[in-house]
Amino acid sequence: MLVAATVPVASIAWTIHLAAAPDPFAADAGLTVAVGLLIFSVVDAADIVLSRGRWARWLGQAIVAAGGVLFVVTDGAAASYVAVALSAVALVGLTGPWLDGWIRQRPSVEGPGPRPMGVVFGALALVPLAGVASPAGLEVWHGVVGATGVVLAWGYARAMAWALWALRLALPLVAIPGIVIGPWGGAVLLAAAIAVVTTLAWSHESLLAVQPLLDRRPPPRIGTARGEQPGTEPADG
Repeated sequence: MLVAATVPVASIAWTIHLAAAPDPFAADAGLTVAVGLLIFSVVDAADIVLSRGRWARWLGQAIVAAGGVLFVVTDGAAASYVAVALSAVALVGLTGPWLDGWIRQRPSVEGPGPRPMGVVFGALALVPLAGVASPAGLEVWHGVVGATGVVLAWGYARAMAWALWALRLALPLVAIPGIVIGPWGGAVLLAAAIAVVTTLAWSHESLLAVQPLLDRRPPPRIGTARGEQPGTEPADG
């Protein structure tokens, strides 16, 4: 759909802008923020087209809002005006009534629920947050935190139990050096994000997303539909 394409197109424009004029971010920090937004925009576009989930509209609007923040805080280069114009087009597409007939108005019965989705999005958010937390330049551990978030989000989205336990136990440990070496404002931001992701990962709903409850109903009894005794083989002929 055309609306789905507008979100990643706007994110690509912000990537070009931050590559050309990243101030007040260092070049690597600005690029990390842009790549994080681009990851989210691709996920959002895929869900609009394939899953038609309600959260896709909200996520797209959040991405557009992040672009508006970048327009305010970064250098007003010509590319930023192009990017904000494309973000405005995406916002109109996401809020217009033409999506009402396409986006599901009710949550899916088989959907993972808000907490598992929060785990995935929270882990992915560590990529742009790593750039925001270290505006003067990325340290190695900030890159490790962002990369870990992507890997664990991918593993958890594929219902792998190891990813859930890594989100619960390993991610906070990996994040400690990045929190300690960063500026205090970035440290608070990164620590808060890790705390939210870890808390959501420890919820029972997040566990059920990778280890669903077993069906404990008894197996069907052969022959009962014909009036035969349970457990007996049907008579021949």
